[in-house]
Amino acid sequence: MALSEHFEHKTEGLVSALHELVDDNQPWRKDLEDALSAIHLTEEQNQVIRDAATSLTFKSIGHDEGMDGFSTRMTHAFRDAIGNSTMVLEMAAMMEDEQGTLNALVQIRGYIEDLRHNYPLILKEDMPTSVQGVLDRYEEDVLPEINELISELSQTTGIDPSTIPQNLNYQHITPLPDDAFHKTITNE
Repeated sequence: MALSEHFEHKTEGLVSALHELVDDNQPWRKDLEDALSAIHLTEEQNQVIRDAATSLTFKSIGHDEGMDGFSTRMTHAFRDAIGNSTMVLEMAAMMEDEQGTLNALVQIRGYIEDLRHNYPLILKEDMPTSVQGVLDRYEEDVLPEINELISELSQTTGIDPSTIPQNLNYQHITPLPDDAFHKTITNE
C-alpha cells in the first residue's frame, strides 16, 4: 500500500527538520567537539563508551589523526546514524515504501533516545547549550512527530515496531550504563 499524500507531506517536514538538526555547519558541532575535548574520562569510562560503540565508530579512517581523535569520533557519532537514517527515510517515503519508512522511523527514534541518554550522561554540567538545544528539539518537536507516524504506519502495515531491530551499521553509541559516569573531570 502506498503512503497517503498527507503522510508523505508529514514525512517531508520531518526529513527537513532532521537534515537541519544534523547539519555539520550548525554551532553544536564545534561546541560538542570542544566539550568532549575538555573532559577527562577514566580508562574505565573510555572503555565503556568503546564497548557501547558500533563497530565503525572508532575505526581508523587513515592517515588523519585529527579525524581519529576521541572527541571528533564522538561528535560524528552524535549525527551519523540519524543523518544516514534520515536519507533512508527520505528515499523510502519517495518510493512510497511503507515498511521501509516505518523501519527508518523506528531507527531514528532509537538513535535519538540513545543520544538523549548518553551525551548528557557523559557531559553532565558541561553540556553545551547548542547541543542541549538539538536534544531539546529532538524531544519536543521530532519525537512526538515520529511516534505519531510510527503509530499510523504500524496500523496500516500490521508491523509491530518493537520487532524492528536497531541498525548498528552506522557510527553510534548504544545506551551507556548510568553507573559508569559518576565521575568526569573537566579542564579548567
